[in-house]
Amino acid sequence: MVNENVPSRPVVLIVDDSRMIRVSLRKVLEAEFDLLDAADGNEAFKTLCADQRIQVVVTDAGMPNMDGYELIACVRTHQDERIRQVPIIMVTAAEDGAARDRALDAGATDFILKPFDKSELLARVRAHARLDRTTRALAETTEALEELAAEDSVTGVASKRYFIGRGEQDLAFAKRHENDLTVISLSIDGFDHMLEQQGKEAGDAILGTLAEIIKKSVRKEDTVARLGPSQFGILAPTAGPQDADSICKRIRIQAVAKDFHLGMPLTLSIGQVFLHELELATIEAYLQLAEERMVHAHHAGGDRVVSEARPTASTGSTPAVSLDAVARVLEKGDHQRLHPHVMGILQRILPLLEYCDRAANLGLTSHIEAIRSKITPS
Repeated sequence: MVNENVPSRPVVLIVDDSRMIRVSLRKVLEAEFDLLDAADGNEAFKTLCADQRIQVVVTDAGMPNMDGYELIACVRTHQDERIRQVPIIMVTAAEDGAARDRALDAGATDFILKPFDKSELLARVRAHARLDRTTRALAETTEALEELAAEDSVTGVASKRYFIGRGEQDLAFAKRHENDLTVISLSIDGFDHMLEQQGKEAGDAILGTLAEIIKKSVRKEDTVARLGPSQFGILAPTAGPQDADSICKRIRIQAVAKDFHLGMPLTLSIGQVFLHELELATIEAYLQLAEERMVHAHHAGGDRVVSEARPTASTGSTPAVSLDAVARVLEKGDHQRLHPHVMGILQRILPLLEYCDRAANLGLTSHIEAIRSKITPS
């Protein structure tokens, strides 16, 4: 094994059975990158396993012995994390959308269209080389942070102390290398009322289950911590708005799909802050702003994500709530739990109102249409 440190010039592995293509790629990349060649996926995989310096792989799709898709599969299932996470760019024909979809499904990080544009190729390789360097550097800081790794006893995720310590490291690194960083704060809608109704033991069970959902929804490089009674925080290094939205969407989908034995789905209020929105000095300042946006989301009705980049609005499809569940909640006088679901309840009621109007000739058509116009997204 080659045990050299990551060199000042990123190392890129070019994989293509066409010598002409390899030469073409070399001409574009050689001014900024140290380059290695492989004529098929089998040779490329052996080279990647043997050389720790490789930071990006650029591969063709169709090759003998082992094609690009098989190469990606071998890389993404390798037991070595360094190999498993290396960025892979696949070169595909412009008209072959199916090949691009198959590449991304297999685990490709990105793709370049043939005939490739030189500027685009350079930009993509630069970006993924920076990502790999960031991932390696963050991994190196993990050991230094072990002494701060206090755990929350209820959920098993990190404590606020660890979150702040790790956040300062991530923030300094992101600013120094001009990388993205997202700070996310989220809380359970109506959690105080749940505690009153269910008790602390049930509340702790809800928190533990949600913590597992969050941990499974974030990326390996992200940090999850419990910051308050029903509040969690996420540090997402290298994540911009699109990545952050994907993380929040995964969490919300899993949360509403899980049966918490509450009679209706669990919803969340979420605030996001992106590093490049504004210049703040400390991770505490970014976290405070994320918490303010989380509170804003809660005051706007909950079950939504708030960020500066987009207006406050519900960002998910509130799960359907059965009318039987609504009736049971109302009978208990637990009205507060229905607040995040009001629009969904109205959408469930409308067909019933329309039927009653037709069956009993109540003359409610104009009123029903007025309700529909208010609850239907424009």
